[in-house]
Amino acid sequence: MKTKTSQKKVEEKQLEATAKTPSANLYEPDILHPGPQAEFAPMAAEIADTNAGTNAEPEPIQPKSHLEYVVVIRALAMVIIIAEHVIFPQINNYNTIHSLDWWMASTMYLIGKTGSPLFTMISGMLLLHPKKADQPVGLFFQKRFIKVLIPFSAWSGIYMIYRLYWLGEQLPSDYIKYLLIKGPVYGHLWFLQMILGLYLVTPILRTYIKAASRKNLTYFLITWYVMTSLFPVFERYVGVPIGIRLYVTTGYVGFFILGIYLRDIKLEGKHLRWAMYGVGAIWTFSQFIVHYGTVANNGKYEHFYAMNTSYNIVPLSILSFLVLKSMDWNAIYGAMPSFKWMIKKISVASLGIYCVHQMIIDEFRNGILGFPLDETTWPLLISVPVLTAIVMAVSAVITLELQKIPILKNIVP
Repeated sequence: MKTKTSQKKVEEKQLEATAKTPSANLYEPDILHPGPQAEFAPMAAEIADTNAGTNAEPEPIQPKSHLEYVVVIRALAMVIIIAEHVIFPQINNYNTIHSLDWWMASTMYLIGKTGSPLFTMISGMLLLHPKKADQPVGLFFQKRFIKVLIPFSAWSGIYMIYRLYWLGEQLPSDYIKYLLIKGPVYGHLWFLQMILGLYLVTPILRTYIKAASRKNLTYFLITWYVMTSLFPVFERYVGVPIGIRLYVTTGYVGFFILGIYLRDIKLEGKHLRWAMYGVGAIWTFSQFIVHYGTVANNGKYEHFYAMNTSYNIVPLSILSFLVLKSMDWNAIYGAMPSFKWMIKKISVASLGIYCVHQMIIDEFRNGILGFPLDETTWPLLISVPVLTAIVMAVSAVITLELQKIPILKNIVP
């Protein structure tokens, strides 16, 4: 009798512990619409995985240094993307501005080119974990795809209205239809289109990631890099297109899979220092080949080496990702508490900031304040960081306020 009673108590405790364990699905994080407490979501998910199937009480949800980089990379990627968009007009003025200004503009622009890959790698790291492979497809689309589709559709409409009625652009009806269907309505919205495409294949990629060996993933990524980054170089300089096309390993899918591939790699000591040196070396190399190409083009900026999938930008993005994820951000927060506050605010509002920031940049440039406020207002070394900070602040305030409104919060989740 005592044995049965004891067994029953054990079972009741197990059920109680299971009920208290956070659900991995409840806390499933996402880079684009993290939500107000998203900085703790990855930690909660790992805690849930650790405690599942045990009698132990779940650990409290607390920040962990090995996952804090998710929040930091999301925020820093947003900062450099805004800076890239602020400086963009100047990279095309090689023949009309001082050479030092052009070099500074190109420097900031090339740094900004790593922003979208960093976003994509973080998203892949969080969404392609093998433990998520069995999540029902319908649930994934409800939780993830729809939450990007709604903002993308809404902001496409907003920017179309902005172009037609605020900027007064005269667009033919066929072209309007073309933009709304094929997109993007406004240049920066291409990123949401790309993410939607990756989300469509995420359930498939999850199954592949779960079954694939490390060697198979390595082969996939090498094939992706060769097809996406090296083939175009060969075709450009040989002058003959390569007829082989592997449509599975193209575009941004490599960055998406790189996120989960690099998830457990943390650099320390000399390896971290060498990665930092690598970032500097590749960035310097990129500067010089872009300059060489721009001169050869009679001042027209050489974008071939400044695309997100260019053969030089891919390793630059990978090393930047590894450096940022390997740093002890909690120690940095301890030294700079205000930096932590800023990072958290940007991270929480990242999707909304991304959607609205280009309109803010263009309105400042068009003189909504009564005078043009752009990268030429002061010397570039002052204008770009100041304007980036202002645009970031205005975009964040707009996003955080919209998140408080029941219906409108769906366009800035």
